[in-house]
Amino acid sequence: MPDSTSTAATPATAGEVVRHIAHDLRQPLSTIESIAYYLDITLPDTEARARAQAGRLQQMVEQCNCILTDAIHYLQAAPPRMELLDLSELISETLAEWPGEGMSQIRYEPEEQVAAVLVDASQAQHLLCNLFRFFQQAAHGGDVFVRTWAQGEQTCLEFSGPAPDYDAESLATLFEPFNTHLQGGSGLALASVRHIVEAHGATLNASFDARGHLHVRIMFR
Repeated sequence: MPDSTSTAATPATAGEVVRHIAHDLRQPLSTIESIAYYLDITLPDTEARARAQAGRLQQMVEQCNCILTDAIHYLQAAPPRMELLDLSELISETLAEWPGEGMSQIRYEPEEQVAAVLVDASQAQHLLCNLFRFFQQAAHGGDVFVRTWAQGEQTCLEFSGPAPDYDAESLATLFEPFNTHLQGGSGLALASVRHIVEAHGATLNASFDARGHLHVRIMFR
């Protein structure tokens, strides 16, 4: 007979499940990426088709990692670990590691020295990367501007640039889940941005100006 005083196991939350799955998938994905890299550096230049397939493998691994990371942040599988960080420095470091293609398209313009903000470093970097990727794709080669400035006791971070595929009506669902705004994504990239903003007690606003440029502004307390 089962012990009547025993308690049923608590069902795992969706965030815990995704975090566990992501942890188990990282190793095989890393192995596939290593194999693709090995093939890329060992195959002769004459094997153009094989080298192209190795490159596709690397791209698919990167895509899978992005999808897993978006899901983790969207479900808040890991609560933010806050620390005081220099937002300007974090943006500059993230841009320095950004892929070369299209990098000149992103222009960071800090208007003034801003105070350190209380953020989770990994979550803030994920937020930045997703907004970089979104604006690069939305701008279709146009310049994307990133600005930071102090506004009273708050620190403002703003992305802006042309977005010809979007309009004022699309703003209502821009940060909703499963609206795929990034190529090869799961539809959680911008939704995870919104959840990170909310977890930090910050505010998020999107608008269009008279030129038809999209502005996404985040206000950190």
